[in-house]
Amino acid sequence: MTHVRSFRVVSLFSFTSILFFSLMTLLSEPLSADEGETIFAQTCAACHSIGEGRRVGPDLKNVHERRSQAWLQSFIKSSQSMVSSGDADAVKVFDEYGKMVMPDMPFTDAQIASVINHIKTASGGGGGTPVAAEPAMEAPVATDQDVARGRDLFQGIQRFGNGGPSCNSCHEASGAEVFGGGKLAVDLTGAFGRLGGTGIKGVLSGLPFPAMKHAYRKGPISDDESFALVAFLEKVSKETVQPKNYAMQMLGGGIGGLVVLFGLFGTIWGRRKKGTINREIYDRQVKSEISSDWRE
Repeated sequence: MTHVRSFRVVSLFSFTSILFFSLMTLLSEPLSADEGETIFAQTCAACHSIGEGRRVGPDLKNVHERRSQAWLQSFIKSSQSMVSSGDADAVKVFDEYGKMVMPDMPFTDAQIASVINHIKTASGGGGGTPVAAEPAMEAPVATDQDVARGRDLFQGIQRFGNGGPSCNSCHEASGAEVFGGGKLAVDLTGAFGRLGGTGIKGVLSGLPFPAMKHAYRKGPISDDESFALVAFLEKVSKETVQPKNYAMQMLGGGIGGLVVLFGLFGTIWGRRKKGTINREIYDRQVKSEISSDWRE
């Protein structure tokens, strides 16, 4: 019986060891291309494309040929750590894209490797087959009603269907019929010119930034709301809103104010008491005394 028990213990230990090392081997292997594609679609595609042009961030087609694997791993994990360290390439990207902060990504090395492998495949390299682009559909043309709705959504005059906060809680957009905005996030006045409609829609749908993800955690922005916001920001971006020069108005107002003040001071000064007593009463009293003397 003792030998049988020992054999069972050894067998159980061996099976556990094999299972453990098999699990470690699986975890150490890069994730499949499908996993990388899923991560990219859910997290990266809001700000980046692969061969479709720049959005919030750069187009990542063939990025693996421009940067080393180690650099990409470090940058994806924490871009700001690399910028703070003074890495020339990281600082260049940060400056080129308006100092837009790319959030740190909580991915393992294997997950990041799978994303890079997906980028290689989608770029037409890495032994994969280039991803065929879907035929482009004719984009709908925004109407004045769409622009007006986007403006109202941006300013909070109309609430989002899922209850998220208005855009101007954190952002500003300078344009006609737009009042103020927040300073917590980037100014969106020229966002359409920088990102295009696809880039803005990607940000609104993907919510890549932690603050946005938290703000709209109860529900996403719908497609029609996103369309209206893009239409509004396109109009704002195309408007040439020049800062008004108030120098001449301020100068004229200042001169006018001085004239009024001098006139007021002159009036008060003219009515001031010029002697220690009222001269009119004094003269009348003197005249009365002289008349009395003559009568006597």
